[in-house]
Amino acid sequence: MSKRRDSKFFDQNIDAWLNQGYTHEKSDEYTKANECYDKGLEINPNSTYAWNRKGIVLEKLGQYEEAILCYNKVIELKPNYAAAWMNKATAEQFLKRYNEAIASYKKALELNPKLKEIIDLKLKIMEN
Repeated sequence: MSKRRDSKFFDQNIDAWLNQGYTHEKSDEYTKANECYDKGLEINPNSTYAWNRKGIVLEKLGQYEEAILCYNKVIELKPNYAAAWMNKATAEQFLKRYNEAIASYKKALELNPKLKEIIDLKLKIMEN
């Protein structure tokens, strides 16, 4: 394949952008990861995976309000996405919105009881 054809394939392939974003994310290159997730969302604005990962990297960049917007988009598209509820709760906790965080943690737990130990620990930390 020619370089030009490879580039076109990459530009139109959401999985390529998401994989690249995840690679940047794991290398602590959060701004680059965010750019890749944005490219993926240009291809498929309904990708819950892309919105969730974008929220995670925005949290790592300290952009909690923007992260919550991403998690809300995930929840709008897929209300039963427990990880998005839990991630939203974490961002709310960073913003000291404890009542909202507790409600989001409870929703995550309702959707996925296997998260109980993690959520119990996070709630205990908030109590202190």
